[in-house]
Amino acid sequence: MNAWLFGTGVTAHALLVAGLRNPTVRRRYVAAGELLAARGLADRHEHLLGLLGCAAMTRQRVLRHLRGLEALFDTAARVDAPGYAFDSDITVTARPVAIDGTRALIDAGLHREAVFWLVATYARCLLPDLRRTAGHLAPPT
Repeated sequence: MNAWLFGTGVTAHALLVAGLRNPTVRRRYVAAGELLAARGLADRHEHLLGLLGCAAMTRQRVLRHLRGLEALFDTAARVDAPGYAFDSDITVTARPVAIDGTRALIDAGLHREAVFWLVATYARCLLPDLRRTAGHLAPPT
């Protein structure tokens, strides 16, 4: 999943680097859209979203995926996995960025642009073998 996602996301990343913009992960597609629009190329943003597979996604569908991610995230955040590369990204402390940041994009009408971050966060939560072998299930807090 990560290989596909970040391989696809490099299209927006490359544009941002070329445009001397921060190639952020969570807001990557928002920033790429702004960059393209500023250069009169707003239609190219639709192409980027198409490559990601979310050009036609509705707000409701993205919200449904976010609800699923919330439940998964809260479960995965209970895993103490200090050897896992994304351990600090999947914690109760990181929830405002991972979950609330996604919701903020959706609420701002940028539901399609939120898909990249949503999938990245899902993938980080769904690496059970790495999470299980790196740590143990901590008691709920």
